[in-house]
Amino acid sequence: MGKSINIVKIILSCSFCFCIESSTIFSQEQTIEFGECKTGKFESGHSTVTFITPFVQPEDVLYFRVAESLVNHKLLLYSPSGKLIKSFSGSYSSPIQKNVKIPSSSIDESGNYKIILKNTHTSSNEINYCVLVEKINAPSNTILLRKDTSFTINFDKEINLVSFRLIRSEPISFHIEITNPAYPNHSYFWLNNPEGSVLNQIKFIYDPRIESVVFDTIFYNDYNDFYCFISARGARGMSNKIRVKASTYPIIPPSNDLLNVNDSVEYDLVTLFKYGIVKASAVGVDITRIHAELKSFINKPINILINPGTYFVSKGNCQNMAVRKSTHIRLNGNEVRRILLDVSCINAHRPIPDSHNDFLGVDMADKNVCKFLEAAQNETYTVVQAGVWAITDKMSGRDVQNNLRVRQSSSNPYSAISPNEVKRAKEILDSLHISNILEF
Repeated sequence: MGKSINIVKIILSCSFCFCIESSTIFSQEQTIEFGECKTGKFESGHSTVTFITPFVQPEDVLYFRVAESLVNHKLLLYSPSGKLIKSFSGSYSSPIQKNVKIPSSSIDESGNYKIILKNTHTSSNEINYCVLVEKINAPSNTILLRKDTSFTINFDKEINLVSFRLIRSEPISFHIEITNPAYPNHSYFWLNNPEGSVLNQIKFIYDPRIESVVFDTIFYNDYNDFYCFISARGARGMSNKIRVKASTYPIIPPSNDLLNVNDSVEYDLVTLFKYGIVKASAVGVDITRIHAELKSFINKPINILINPGTYFVSKGNCQNMAVRKSTHIRLNGNEVRRILLDVSCINAHRPIPDSHNDFLGVDMADKNVCKFLEAAQNETYTVVQAGVWAITDKMSGRDVQNNLRVRQSSSNPYSAISPNEVKRAKEILDSLHISNILEF
């Protein structure tokens, strides 16, 4: 940082003309690149540091973030003509993190803008500063996100910003999972279109119990390019790695009937999911239940029917889970709802899921499974499970009993499905004319 001088009233430099309080100590200008994290020290209270940006023009959207190390601070943005565009105040508990869209004006304000970062704390001690600026409608050094990619990012600065570019050729659902989410606080993930408008944003706080965070969104508008950002705390001289896994999958463009949902109509969950109107995910509980989460992507209420046979798709190698009973849900605009659902396992050759297993997405099971579940809604879960495995895995009565065994205290394991329950499942299957081998 250059030599400091006391300012009397007005500074005139590089065609900028503006006023700062007479008590302020002003420092020599320095350049800052987009995406660059600039660090230094304030020499005393009420001193400033000034940065000159790369070329900026009206309609650009600039992102600013100041590190939490500053106690009280202020950031001012000036145009090339010296006009104050925006000013923000921040503190240790509420540091500056803002987007600013450069306004159009009657004169051409394209050029190099000036950022003044001011220490408003009265301490005479040196105070570290750290500031970052990025042009989010055209970010620098973007990483191209392709379908089903994963990579590791090293966060070794006090403020870290990573930008991704996502190119789509069709309507898609975008899913990203961040493992070891940042250090240790105030981390953000957001997505914006090429105009810099933020479409979706989440904030995640460090918690040693949380290994990863998940971000999902849906695209079916006119843009083909999108930018995604992770802005996270770091520590000088320390390395903190996060792992990012991104995946996309196509969705069907929604019809006018679905985009203009009727409040008196009930819509099937699988249809809503495939059209990108509702996100469906779940966490396992045990062999009989899951905690499901439904998220609406539209800004109006929608009535949802979860039909028997709707199954939640496992993210791992455990069994998929099919809903056993009709369930009716009403989601308000953009609402997230968590519900407990009664389910049965399908795909008996896979492990039985538990609370460590996650599910993302829904689909409809085989038509015979749906028919059986519809008819068996009032039966016990063991009767239903026997019938489902008889259809999906062609199991006999003995196979079904051996596949689901329990143990109490020190006793030997025994089948959770009794012969009478196998017999009842077979009665229902036979009445529906569904082929099975549920004999002993």
